[in-house]
Amino acid sequence: MKHVRLYQNTHLQIGNKIILDDYGYHHLVKVLRFPQGKDITLFNGDGMNYHARVAKVKKYCEVSIEEFVTAKENVTFKLPKSLN
Repeated sequence: MKHVRLYQNTHLQIGNKIILDDYGYHHLVKVLRFPQGKDITLFNGDGMNYHARVAKVKKYCEVSIEEFVTAKENVTFKLPKSLN
């Protein structure tokens, strides 16, 4: 299964549990049918990617934020030789 990365317009901090917004819930639970216990990545525009685990799936989706890495560490981008 492809790794899921979702935007959340909220403060993200390691150790916190958050409830996904309506769009995140719908996409993760209804569209992808993502099960409890799987890992996702959250971001909020602060330059970090937050690794989280789906903790509860009911009429809402609660995730537990476990760690973060800078977005730059996750991105590998190579230019074609003609652009160097």
